[in-house]
Amino acid sequence: MRDNTSRKVLRSLRLAVACLGIAGAATVGFGSLAGCKDDKKSETEVAPSKAKEVAPSGPIDALEVPDGVVFFGGTDNLLQLATKAGTVGGPLGTAAINGPQVAKGLADNLGVTDTSVLALDKPLRFAVVDPKEAKEPLTVIVATTDPKALPDKLPQNKKADVEGNAFSYENAGKTFYLNFIDDYAVFSQDPKAFGKQKAFFVKLIGATVSAEGTAVVSVENASRIYATELDQSLEKMKSEIASQSQPGAAGLGEMANWVGSTAKEMKRCVISLGALADGGRISVTVTAKTGSDLDKTLASLGKRELKLLDKLPADAPLAFVGAIDPDKAGDLTRGLTAWALQISLGDELQEKYVTAMKDYWKATTGEVAFAAHKVPGAEGLEVSALYGIRDAESARASQTLLRELYQDEKLKKTHEELGLTMTFEPAAYKVGDVPVDRIKTTFKEGAPGSPADLQKSLGPAAGLFGDMMNSHIAIGPELGVMVYGEDGKGTVEAWLEGKMPGGFAQAAGVKRALENAAPGLFMVLYGAPVDVFREMQQGNAGGANLPASKNGLAITAGAEKGTLHLVLDLPTEQVQALMGLGMMLQGPGGRGL
Repeated sequence: MRDNTSRKVLRSLRLAVACLGIAGAATVGFGSLAGCKDDKKSETEVAPSKAKEVAPSGPIDALEVPDGVVFFGGTDNLLQLATKAGTVGGPLGTAAINGPQVAKGLADNLGVTDTSVLALDKPLRFAVVDPKEAKEPLTVIVATTDPKALPDKLPQNKKADVEGNAFSYENAGKTFYLNFIDDYAVFSQDPKAFGKQKAFFVKLIGATVSAEGTAVVSVENASRIYATELDQSLEKMKSEIASQSQPGAAGLGEMANWVGSTAKEMKRCVISLGALADGGRISVTVTAKTGSDLDKTLASLGKRELKLLDKLPADAPLAFVGAIDPDKAGDLTRGLTAWALQISLGDELQEKYVTAMKDYWKATTGEVAFAAHKVPGAEGLEVSALYGIRDAESARASQTLLRELYQDEKLKKTHEELGLTMTFEPAAYKVGDVPVDRIKTTFKEGAPGSPADLQKSLGPAAGLFGDMMNSHIAIGPELGVMVYGEDGKGTVEAWLEGKMPGGFAQAAGVKRALENAAPGLFMVLYGAPVDVFREMQQGNAGGANLPASKNGLAITAGAEKGTLHLVLDLPTEQVQALMGLGMMLQGPGGRGL
């Protein structure tokens, strides 16, 4: 059962999201807080301000955050945001989200009986204060058309001058406190919120919002406020993991430590919603506390040339390309390889494994690509991984050491406990002068990852993931290749002999994604889910009826000056296609993934 503080936070977040116009309308957040509809002339009028308090205060994501605030944000035009959010989904989205619905929903949630007194085409802000101190932590700040008229549009039970607040009233069992800053109405549910945080609220109103909507999480404040709860949760998680007998349990405990330390080292997270001519854009930025390990890791990241993008086939429906500087990311490389080892292999071989992976990584250009793609002359999708190589001899030596580690008797026993067997065939064949190793992984019947298990959990996708149990690995002078599937020889040859058609970076959808990409770009994840589904449904009428995509969903990552940037690009075409796919799967004879 959730504690009272957790419930308060969840309620606050729901209304904050509603205020940004996400998920259809503002009727979601305080959905149960429908206001009274009675009007009655107030006997108390709002005293006019002697001087304007609000002044420009800079970008909203650069505001100095007081200790008592954990989450804040807003939009400069809620009605416009709602309209643009609706158009991202095409006709279905427009029907689901419209300005009047958002205005009515927000007014009902706040207990305002007439939307005409709310100027929702002007800045709207929200803030969540310390949930441990506030009865209800959310404050909503709305521009008014006339602050003197607003009290007359509140429920009849309103009272003036309550606990230092201009007004107080009940709405669906909740107590609201109303105050004013210039022409802005400040709605709180804690009587002390306005008095404690008014100075910040003034700056919040005066801040600029660069996108259609922005939300800022002060992770630094949140992790401090919930430090005890975070530590207790992590200790409980590690205790439960330690009690398990499954292989790799110790590694999961290390993962829990990593999650906890990362949360404590983050400073803030900023989420922005942007509208494009043919879709939407969600941007996330993460900054760390100065001097922390996370800060050093982020500083090691930065813009990289993604040469492998253009090696992938232009019609690949799913692809990932990323790169980091192999000479500057030592701590990150060690952490990732150690983490992977602990989860899957156990602790005994950790140091040897990490050393081999670090040496292998330094032998590469730091660039890696994964793609589901077609192969000339073949049907269906193949899955390949590519690596930029700068020292093939060193890379092969590290590959040999890794193979020997996987054949260690202790590791074999760990794999047996997991129900899997790995069979290695070094230099199974050659492509020119390049030797190609083969690895085959088999599972006991019913074990996690077995064909029956994959079919049960993944349905049509089982075949694609099942192919990943077999791999062909080759390291050429400039390109390392791993092809998944029993019959991967032809695909390896196509990669190493330069017969694989490229041009992925020049495909229309990918060019669009790169134009909208994160600054300091070092990673691209691009996919057209409907196209992948169609390929997996070969021979089924449902898949054949799906049109080919012109664009794809894209997640890009970049880093500049120690700040991590993530961007989700949502083309309208893809949003509509996913809506259509969802409706098809729910129809007669529809098959889920």
